[in-house]
Amino acid sequence: MTCADEGTLWSALSAQGASIQDINTVRKHTSPLRGGGLAQAAYPAEVISLIISDVPGNDIGYIASGPTVRDTSTIDDAQAVLARYNIEPRAEYTFTETPKDQKYFERVTNTLFLSNQDALIAIKSEAERRGYTATIMSDHFSGEAREVGLGIIQQLHDAAPHTVLLYGGEATVKLGNTHGNGGRNQEMALAVLTDLHDDELLLPIASDGHDNSDHAGAIADTTTREHAALKHISIEDCFAAHNSYDFFTVTGDALITGYTGSNVSDIIIAIKN
Repeated sequence: MTCADEGTLWSALSAQGASIQDINTVRKHTSPLRGGGLAQAAYPAEVISLIISDVPGNDIGYIASGPTVRDTSTIDDAQAVLARYNIEPRAEYTFTETPKDQKYFERVTNTLFLSNQDALIAIKSEAERRGYTATIMSDHFSGEAREVGLGIIQQLHDAAPHTVLLYGGEATVKLGNTHGNGGRNQEMALAVLTDLHDDELLLPIASDGHDNSDHAGAIADTTTREHAALKHISIEDCFAAHNSYDFFTVTGDALITGYTGSNVSDIIIAIKN
């Protein structure tokens, strides 16, 4: 497949709210280097992989589609994922089977070098330094961005003052036939905006600084609501249109970091003052 072919499949799966595990199951079978293909190409050399995880749960078979990890999935599994999301691949697409022979992996060492947990621990330490009671609630959240966000807000409502709740993982967004611009973190911030209390703040962030746009994420609090009112922009209309990017551009509450140079999935910082 060409890069354009893969891009078409990725866009279709993302629009249907597919998980990174499902997306990468397909990706393993669209390239000869994924799903253990790189280890096969390097055989019989010794291979050492230092892995930075952007996959909730840190399953190294899915991180970067596991180029040096023996894969247990098949072409049939990849095609089953596409069928589950009602995606019909073009007839000319050719899927590649991943290497199964254990000999290609006998001289491979895969080391998890950096993960979401490292980022969460660092944020927790900084929050405590600033006098907050900080708790890492999860390092592998998943699900629809709106539902994840509303669940976190309920936990924030129940929290004691001067609390920071931390979450790592990756949500999804299922788009309609028409949609605006944005990413899962901005979608989550927009989804919870009307439910936040005066002393609460939610900050969903893409750790690589790119939430499907040049925004890394967005700030959601009552000040953001005030900005929206002053700019005469509707929270409900923008959410229904999946147009979080334009919303936070207009209100001025987008978080813009530039590329951070690493990706350890998404981070959510929930604060109760």
